[in-house]
Amino acid sequence: MSLSSYVKTSPFNHQKIAYSRMVKKSSFGLFMEPGTGKTLPTIGYMGRKFESKGIRRAMIVCPSTAITEWELQLAQHPAFEFELVVLKGKAKKRRELWANHVTKPYVPTVVLMTYENMRIMEPEFKLWKPEMMILDESQHIKNSRSKQSKSAHRLGKLARYRIIMTGTPYHESPLDIYSQFKFAKPDLFEGSYTHFRDTYAILDFMGYNVKRYKDLDQLAERVRPHIYAKRKAECLDLPPYSDRMIKVEMNDAQARAYRQVTKDFILETADNEILPLPLVITRLIKAQQVTGGFTKNEDSILRLGSSKIIALEEVIDSIPPQEKIIVFCKFIEEIKQVRELLDRMKLTHVSLYGGTPDKGKVIRDFQVEKTKRVIIAQIKTGGASVTLTESNHTIYFSKSHSYLDYDQSRARNYRPGQTKRVTYYHLLCEGSVDELIHQAVESKMSQAEVMNSYLKLLGVKTHV
Repeated sequence: MSLSSYVKTSPFNHQKIAYSRMVKKSSFGLFMEPGTGKTLPTIGYMGRKFESKGIRRAMIVCPSTAITEWELQLAQHPAFEFELVVLKGKAKKRRELWANHVTKPYVPTVVLMTYENMRIMEPEFKLWKPEMMILDESQHIKNSRSKQSKSAHRLGKLARYRIIMTGTPYHESPLDIYSQFKFAKPDLFEGSYTHFRDTYAILDFMGYNVKRYKDLDQLAERVRPHIYAKRKAECLDLPPYSDRMIKVEMNDAQARAYRQVTKDFILETADNEILPLPLVITRLIKAQQVTGGFTKNEDSILRLGSSKIIALEEVIDSIPPQEKIIVFCKFIEEIKQVRELLDRMKLTHVSLYGGTPDKGKVIRDFQVEKTKRVIIAQIKTGGASVTLTESNHTIYFSKSHSYLDYDQSRARNYRPGQTKRVTYYHLLCEGSVDELIHQAVESKMSQAEVMNSYLKLLGVKTHV
């Protein structure tokens, strides 16, 4: 049976090939770059095994940033029936969801969770005995000694079918592949990680750091029969750009601050029939600051921690290390947070905002110097009259509510001179003004329409 028998969406040619390579295997690796569509053949594989092998219990494990995307894909593409259980939110909610599900053992089920929740709920999953496990962005288990990786390895032993999916299998080193295949195909490499490392790497005289690698052609030959690899540049039938919505949950401090900002505004406007536009804009900005991880008054800035920073790190980790990245932010404080993250990740970066002394030099450095991997740009400053075609990845940490700013920013790398397919990533705090602003700029709302939509979202019966 072909891929089209199990999905409603017409697959691209490379997706058909990926499915045909993996469908006869009990373990396989899809090493396909972000934007090439590795989810579709995986859904087809799952449908085929549900139908032909009678399996009933499948687990999909992914970073928190990919949960929403998987929910959308699993709602849109499968041409077969199953129950989807999404384990997200607080621990109590997750366990209630799980308790409700385990009373239906004969219903074909797909359980979707983060890597952290896989580790935390490993005892429950062991009792459930998954028949299929799919690890999306499997570089998250590259460290074979981490608790997360060990949990995946143990659960993988229970599953008849095991799939790893990533665009960056060798994220920091060719040795990253060991732990991923310890999950997917444990018999591929003999012996321990130390034996594997000594086979393919030469250490310094202290025996701690890798000086250089060896016999990588042999490593590639060993892995090749068990993977399908594809780069976006090789997929000629792909559209020229794609968008990924990445929904994140605010942390407790953000959620409390967001509720307070909303409550204060509702009380402030209770007796007004018509509100001045500047007042509504100010309150919307305050709500945006909270989703960006901070609050601000006249004298100081209070950081709340940012769930978007965690999501941003996961997105960057999923992008091939040789490819450059644009990160757009609305606020200077967000730029500072992103800089700190990139410093921790040891990624070289430049910044472009209103106070940048020599903007031309910053742009030239990013475009010309291979070592400058990320540019962090304030959306009003870096969104217009700037060419950033060295990057084919744009991440919106936050947005202005202006359609013009948004449209200009998208054109910074999707323009003449761009030779690669562009991917846009949108970080959105669920149930917040982020989602409203994204919808507003996508539908080209005027400023007054955006503010009236914000009032409607709050349940305020007034208008600007």
